[in-house]
Amino acid sequence: MNPGRKLEPRLAKLSAWKWFPAVAGLLIALLITAGSLGFGWIEHQRALEEERSVALGHLSLARARLEGALNDRLLLGRGLVSYVSLHPDITHEEFQSYAASLVGRDPMVRNISLIKNTSIVDAYPFKGNEKAIGVDLAQIPSQRPAIMKVIETRKPIIDGPLDLVQGGRGLIHRVPVLLGSGGTYWGQVSVVLNQVTLLVEANLEEKCDGLCYALRKRDEAGTLGDLFWGSEAVLKRDPVVLDVVFPSGSWQLAAAPETSWGRQDRVSAWVIAAGLLAALASGYLVFRTLSASRRIEELESILPICANCKKIRDDQGYWEQVDLYFTNASNLRFSHGICPDCAKTLYGVEKKTPAKEGS
Repeated sequence: MNPGRKLEPRLAKLSAWKWFPAVAGLLIALLITAGSLGFGWIEHQRALEEERSVALGHLSLARARLEGALNDRLLLGRGLVSYVSLHPDITHEEFQSYAASLVGRDPMVRNISLIKNTSIVDAYPFKGNEKAIGVDLAQIPSQRPAIMKVIETRKPIIDGPLDLVQGGRGLIHRVPVLLGSGGTYWGQVSVVLNQVTLLVEANLEEKCDGLCYALRKRDEAGTLGDLFWGSEAVLKRDPVVLDVVFPSGSWQLAAAPETSWGRQDRVSAWVIAAGLLAALASGYLVFRTLSASRRIEELESILPICANCKKIRDDQGYWEQVDLYFTNASNLRFSHGICPDCAKTLYGVEKKTPAKEGS
């Protein structure tokens, strides 16, 4: 048995339902709306990935500039450490001369301090830093942890930003001075870098290229520390991040839009808007088409019949006998006879009519 024949009566019954055009139009509108929303979401995700990719490109350039500017200055401390390791009895004049040759007129290097054990014994430039001479950094709570860490690990670190004994805030690169093959601890060399000058040289601003930037520390274990530059709001906006790596540690550089991701994506909004308009137009068109089709079917089902002779008018406007009309329009075949009323009228013969059931 053909399954299609079973469905035909159901489909005919469904199409004859009073609300069928409205429901069909609504379903078409909902399907197109769902499609436009899905396509709009896909387009939004693509635009979002593209926006993050562009932001990551800006961030990569900023990191490269920052690493370059920072690593250039870190080499200064290592050069001075090598000299002091060979000349542990370095005089004030020798220290000033050697430090001057290293620093030159670099505006980023605020000063270089020579620390024996944990106390500052010399500083360059000497003028303006006289009050720091003789200060035991191990007695200053903000600097003691870094001083002791260098002594324990025998490795250089970057400390800060923090409040300096000389005044102001800065980054301090601390490098241990070790004597002999056994690596006996003698002291440290600290290079104080001006944080503002470092960021300016790296062309890094808190707001640049439509992005907000922030920096925070990362310890040796990889754990992220406190934010020391920028706004905490950046870290709450799902930022793109990169590590700023240098020989004695690393920072995390983060960037995020000033407001939120996806604000510049207008294509997906237009796609959704166009989809909604298309859904409304298509739904209305389906409703009108089905309603008109039903109206046509209703009009076609009305047969014009003569009130007197009972002839039926066909589609071409010709009037035909009832039996001839239905024979031509369908597979019906007629057998002819005479009803009791006509038999009496024509021949005067009365024919008995079978009684109806229930009468």
